[in-house]
Amino acid sequence: FSFYDNPASASLFHDLPRSYVQTNKDLFDPRLGFAWSPARATVIRGGAGVFHNRDVFYTFNSQGTNYPLVPMTQINYGNVDNPIGGSAATTFPVAVNQINPNLKTPVLYQFSLGVQRTLPGDVLLDAAFVGQRARNLYYNAPLGALPYDFCYNNRATNCNVFQTYRGYSSVTQTGNQQFTDFNSLQLSARRQYANGVFVAANYTFSKNMERGQVRDPLNLDLDIGPSALTRTHVVNITFLYELPFWKQNRMFAARMLAGWSVSGITAFSTGLPMNVTLIGNLASLAGTATRPDLIANPNLPHGDKTFTNYFNTAAFAQPAVGTLGNAGYDTLLGPGDNNWDLAILKNFRIRESFKVQYRCEMFNAFNHPEVAYNGVNTQWGSPLFGHVTAMNASRVIQMSLKATF
Repeated sequence: FSFYDNPASASLFHDLPRSYVQTNKDLFDPRLGFAWSPARATVIRGGAGVFHNRDVFYTFNSQGTNYPLVPMTQINYGNVDNPIGGSAATTFPVAVNQINPNLKTPVLYQFSLGVQRTLPGDVLLDAAFVGQRARNLYYNAPLGALPYDFCYNNRATNCNVFQTYRGYSSVTQTGNQQFTDFNSLQLSARRQYANGVFVAANYTFSKNMERGQVRDPLNLDLDIGPSALTRTHVVNITFLYELPFWKQNRMFAARMLAGWSVSGITAFSTGLPMNVTLIGNLASLAGTATRPDLIANPNLPHGDKTFTNYFNTAAFAQPAVGTLGNAGYDTLLGPGDNNWDLAILKNFRIRESFKVQYRCEMFNAFNHPEVAYNGVNTQWGSPLFGHVTAMNASRVIQMSLKATF
């Protein structure tokens, strides 16, 4: 028994849609894959698929945040002289948000083609192209917005009188303008566990593009650039080595020294992109700018980076009045990773059904200093512009004992 089936509640509403958006009833998600062995120990694999996503709208665009449902004023410890507790009244016109009634369902297209080859020594090599295209992703953009420089050029008049939707300072609509394009070459090598040794390594060379934040509401393609999640180069190595010494020796001292294992995970990668912003007073001087101008290559070679000049700060300049600033989306390359995690362990068999394992784990084992992703100031005009402001954790060592019975 639904809300609309109740005569009392249904009488309050007339000719309203049953939902915010139209239901998509024509979605088709095919999948295709194949494997072919043209020669012994060689396999060619490929596949593609279409995947649609379903979201609950209130998780990212709550219509309950629009006026008059909010703002909510909570009054605590009011008094006769100030009964409302000093809370400010609602300022009009208000800003609202909405969902495009013709919103499409986000869709992901994935595809891959690779070759696997087994080599002598139980080594498996794999080389593959892996890509994906995401379309109709949710994106918040102004609806009926004025040109980015309109209010600045008409600053003698309250810009709200020129708004397309009178009575609202802005209308933000959730639509389907976002996308991602991901392409990658993925290589891996894996030696199966044998004689106490296991090694696996992989390398990924990739690029991921997306649409950035809205700067010019009439040109959403202005800020297409590297995704905030893209890492151009990624290398991972995993290994396990069981020390072979004195395994068959029955002497007590030898049994204490035998049976140790060393394992580790090593990770190297280039950094995530970073965005350059403009400090408030300099943005005000430019009138409409949200970023500085880019006049040179902002990324420095690794050997030239310092804690006070992590990138080329001289590559940016004050934008001209009435412009947006020509620095693109995610133009800086952030700090990369160089991390070694190691573990040393040994199993002690006390009795047939009782074992004790000692384990010593070292994270960032060689205490390599690493700049945190958000640990570089990228606000142009700040006294700390280009300075390192935060580091990742230094070496951490933990030891444990585990009893199994």
